[in-house]
Amino acid sequence: MTLTIFTDATRSPSPKIIYNVSKDLSETGAKIQSNIFLPVNSLINVKYKPDPGSELMTAMGKVRWIRSLFADELFEAGLEFVQAPCKAC
Repeated sequence: MTLTIFTDATRSPSPKIIYNVSKDLSETGAKIQSNIFLPVNSLINVKYKPDPGSELMTAMGKVRWIRSLFADELFEAGLEFVQAPCKAC
């Protein structure tokens, strides 16, 4: 899973791209783990493959909650998809 973080509703001049682990993925959102703190209400462009060998999907999500799992070095966050996932968007 690849995330591109936007500072607001418009694309920032140099969006930050991070790679993380999805813990729970559905049509409406995802629970993820990352070593980057994601502020609540941040807009996140998510690119992922639902299954190995499947096509790359893209969705826009909003961070709804975040918590530290390990000494502010590992975080778990809940994303709500605000744009339905689609192929090759």
